[in-house]
Amino acid sequence: MRRLTLFGVIISAAITLFTGCNPDEAPMPKLTSTTEENISVPAGESKAVITYDLENPAENGDLKATANPEDWIGDFDYSKDGEIAFKVAANDAQEEREATIVVTYTYSDKQQSFGVKVTQAAKGADPALTLTSDSEIAADNEGGKFEITFTLDNPVEGGELTAESDEWITSTVNASSIDITVAANEDEAEREGKITATYTWDGEPLSFEVTVKQEGAPKSYTDAFNIEVPEEYLTATSATVISSCNYSELYWTSQIMSQEQLDTYCSGDKEQMKDYFITLLEATAEKSGLPMDIFLPLFLFAGDKEDEFIYSVTPETHFLTFAVGMDYDMNYTTDFYWGPEFTTPADTGGDEPGELTFEIEVVPKTTSAIMSVYPSDKSAKYIATALDESFFTSGLTDEDVMNEVVSQLGFLIIFMLDQGDVIDAEVTGMMPESNYYAVAFGVDSETYTYNSALTKVPFTTLPSEETDAYATGDITNYWDINDLQEYKAEYADLMRDAAKPILAAVDIDFNESATGCYYALWVGDLSANDYDEMYDQTLMAQKTLQAGDPAPLFYMAYDQVGTVTVIATDADNNFGDMSVKVVTVTKDGASDDFALFDDYYNDTMGASAKAMGIEPFNEPSKLVYRENKEREALVYDFKTSRANTWVVRQK
Repeated sequence: MRRLTLFGVIISAAITLFTGCNPDEAPMPKLTSTTEENISVPAGESKAVITYDLENPAENGDLKATANPEDWIGDFDYSKDGEIAFKVAANDAQEEREATIVVTYTYSDKQQSFGVKVTQAAKGADPALTLTSDSEIAADNEGGKFEITFTLDNPVEGGELTAESDEWITSTVNASSIDITVAANEDEAEREGKITATYTWDGEPLSFEVTVKQEGAPKSYTDAFNIEVPEEYLTATSATVISSCNYSELYWTSQIMSQEQLDTYCSGDKEQMKDYFITLLEATAEKSGLPMDIFLPLFLFAGDKEDEFIYSVTPETHFLTFAVGMDYDMNYTTDFYWGPEFTTPADTGGDEPGELTFEIEVVPKTTSAIMSVYPSDKSAKYIATALDESFFTSGLTDEDVMNEVVSQLGFLIIFMLDQGDVIDAEVTGMMPESNYYAVAFGVDSETYTYNSALTKVPFTTLPSEETDAYATGDITNYWDINDLQEYKAEYADLMRDAAKPILAAVDIDFNESATGCYYALWVGDLSANDYDEMYDQTLMAQKTLQAGDPAPLFYMAYDQVGTVTVIATDADNNFGDMSVKVVTVTKDGASDDFALFDDYYNDTMGASAKAMGIEPFNEPSKLVYRENKEREALVYDFKTSRANTWVVRQK
């Protein structure tokens, strides 16, 4: 019995062991949403994410998300633990819409779930970033401050606008603008950078770009100028200054000023000369009656030439010399170069200068003459030119002739006055085998009236030799200005007369022997006119071109008939036969090749600037017969370079 009792105890203990000592069951999975609040998405196509926490995942557990409605939410992505990404289609309706996404975790025969509401904005309610200033900033080499403006519509909470740019551009973002600072460019090469503004939010980032184009630093022209004041030519009342430029691409001027002027207008500080000289130029141009775009090409020298000029000065006065480069927009292209200073000696009296007289030497050519003029008083100002013989065969006295020359030159006389000897100056615009007079007379620079007797030397131009030089002119390219202004608004300024809306190019073809030509565009069909008379009239029209020059542009009317006459010249200035071409401009023939017009226009305007700003566009001429042609004073080809002396005449 005891044994049975003992066995019973053992069995009872074993039962207790296997029942009372079983481990606890595995923990239950727990799914929790960590998405802080309902999800708002923009109206446009976008992506969004639901976040969750899953504790104690089961081996056979399955996580799944479903949307209701499901037509605009889908493509659920479970690849990242703790996140469910999904795509949202664009809302094309004018009202917002809602959906519910239910996230369900299934394991064994059990489920856990939570729901998230998704609200999508109505169409048009998304943020919109719009640039309201120019998409390009143009900065000079010195840099500076600029502003970009924009609008940001429908901003969202948490959205942020930032700006990134190249290292030489700094930006500060404001509510509706971005302050930009462009650093100085110390390199001669131009540079280009970008500013990218980006608005980040829950949807696709919004952005715009602004390009910054900055000029390179001006070319450093070291030792650009040379100035000398020969002591042997320095007197109490005159000083010879010889100046030159070492760079062919520069436009420049050379001047003198007294120490008193520097002290008065610049406080004795040469650094202030930049501002004062601009003021002086503007005042001089205004006094001359010329607009600045015409005055500057007259005033500035071009290229690596040498200028020798005799200045009228006062005794016992200290003077400074200087030179500076400048472009036709009145921008300095070099620093001021200060040359030698000099002091004029005392006036020792002596004999009063005698009456102004001239010696004139003339070497005739076919359509020009080489003149050298030697005044008795080297400091006197005078006019030297050539006149056709009609001035002296029409009953005019010498005084009448001088008055008429001064009257013809008008305000241009300020650029035509000479001083000192003029050597080998070429006077152009003459007819072959024709009679002319080389003349010179003194001019009062204050009143612009003659103040000496007229010196005159007769001469006859040489005959033209036979030549096979030949050129033809035609009009095949012409444009309606109304079309041009639609292409480029700036071309609207070309319209002078609505009845003449055409700009026609007279294209001239030269043969191998021809180096230049005289040409004319006449009103009407003149092909039946006397050849010799038209030949003479073409020469007297005085319109000339060199081979390679831009084609001249003429205003014309639709269906207007014209006659182009061209007389070629060879390298020795001999005249060839004349070509005659009758042309008509029609609506059907108007060109729409506006890029070609750009080429014609740019070439013409460039040539006009170099030719003293002379009007670049012409009109066909009415035939004026030889006996009715008015007398004309001819001038030196290089006369306009004397314009640089005008500044020092302002006392």
